[in-house]
Amino acid sequence: MSTRTVRGIVLRRWDSGESDRRIVLLTREAGKITAVARGARKGGSKLAGVTEPFCVADFQLAAGRTLYVTQAQPVAGFGELRLGFERIAAASAWAEILDKAIHAGGAVLHGFELAVTVLHGICHAREPLAPLCWGDIRLMEGVGFAPSFASAEYGDGGQLWISTSDGTIVQSDEPLRHIPVSPAVAISLRKLRELEGPPEYLRGAKAVVDALGALWEHLLEVRLPARRTLTATG
Repeated sequence: MSTRTVRGIVLRRWDSGESDRRIVLLTREAGKITAVARGARKGGSKLAGVTEPFCVADFQLAAGRTLYVTQAQPVAGFGELRLGFERIAAASAWAEILDKAIHAGGAVLHGFELAVTVLHGICHAREPLAPLCWGDIRLMEGVGFAPSFASAEYGDGGQLWISTSDGTIVQSDEPLRHIPVSPAVAISLRKLRELEGPPEYLRGAKAVVDALGALWEHLLEVRLPARRTLTATG
């Protein structure tokens, strides 16, 4: 049975069989993959901690009918996320969208690095939602939807819309086809797109998260439960 080692971050896990655990990994070398960690739920298993969400580790994988985790060496765990509800909720929304937006076996250019950068930002930023918003935009670009959030005019306080076809800001009379935003949110989206790294703070971050979540659900045609939980709080 051939083996290989990849560095990955756990996006999702669920129980399998009597004591196994299945995990979805976003890896640096192979994109998004699913693997089985045998015995990870047994007491004292060395695979228990490294198969929890947000754990970054070097995973040794054996290829059979499926991929099996045979060993894992933890690299980072982002324990700071668990110090506050908003941080863990933002991280959960980020892991969810990475899982939904990247197809199985697929990859996004520098996707692993993006995932880790945003999680680090969520851990330490003054406003945990700010890095999430920045990451959303970078990920949209990575999967082929590159919103510019550009507009000739942002108006004087009237209703604006994100075009779901090209990501521009429009003054539309067809609201069912577009995502409603305020001028302040439109300006924040444009500024976020211009940043090279995740910001520490974003004024009105909750409204920006709401808009990006609605845009994601339209683009992917799925519901995002973790995102909805996040936007329903506060």
